[in-house]
Amino acid sequence: MDDEEDQGVTDKQQLEALLPTTIVEAIPKYPNAELRGQDWLINIFCNWIRKTPWGTVTGNDDQPVFEAGFLSLLGRTIVSVECTDDAYDPIFTLDDGTTFQIIAEKDGDPWDLCGPNGIDVEGPGPGVHDDFMQDKWNFLPE
Repeated sequence: MDDEEDQGVTDKQQLEALLPTTIVEAIPKYPNAELRGQDWLINIFCNWIRKTPWGTVTGNDDQPVFEAGFLSLLGRTIVSVECTDDAYDPIFTLDDGTTFQIIAEKDGDPWDLCGPNGIDVEGPGPGVHDDFMQDKWNFLPE
C-alpha cells in the first residue's frame, strides 16, 4: 500500500487482510526464524511461543526443540490474529486450534512482515508499544 492508500489502516488490519493464509515454508534460523506463505514473509528476530495440546515450545528453547516446534507450523493455516492496533505481540490462531505468538522482548523491529499490495508491518518492541498506548506514537503513516 502506498501512503495514500494506507491512511487509516492499522497494522492489525494489515495482518488481518492476509487471513486466512497457509504457511508454505517454516525456516528455523536459530535463534531467528522465518515464515512464508504464497505471497508473504515474516522475519522473526525475537522470542515466540507455540502452544499446542501436546505442549509449549518457545524461541528460547534449545536448538533441536526450537527447530521441531517451529517446523510444526509448516502446512498450517493462520485463521485469525489477536493483537492491539499496533500489532504488538500478535497471537495467531491456526486451523487446528493451536496458537503461535510473536513476543517482542526488545525494541528495534523485533519482527517484520511483507505481503502483497504493499503490506509492510514492522513489529513494535515494548518501548514503542508503551508510547503507542500513551498516545505518544502514531502507528499510522504520515
